Amino acid sequence: MCACVCVCVPDVDECAENKGGCQDVCVNKWGTYKCRCEQRGLRLAKDNHSCEDVDECKRYKTKVCRHGVCSNTDGSFVCTCKAGFSTATDRSACIGNRETNM
Repeated sequence: MCACVCVCVPDVDECAENKGGCQDVCVNKWGTYKCRCEQRGLRLAKDNHSCEDVDECKRYKTKVCRHGVCSNTDGSFVCTCKAGFSTATDRSACIGNRETNM
């Protein structure tokens, strides 16, 4: 017969020092850690530590800035509306000026 002896080893919190090298958020897990980017418009880069911009204009194509031109910014985007249109309240589209006066 065989007997096993278990030894409990405490987890090392890699996030406790310098956020584990993560640019935004470090999540400690047993025996490891994971970085996350929680700021809207950013995603985790291939290095799994830094955050990079999401190009919403390319990603959402015709779903943003309808009746306008989408310009990517760091962490967001801006709609430049065509003549006769104004930026919607949520800044994700252009709406006809008649619609804004109702």
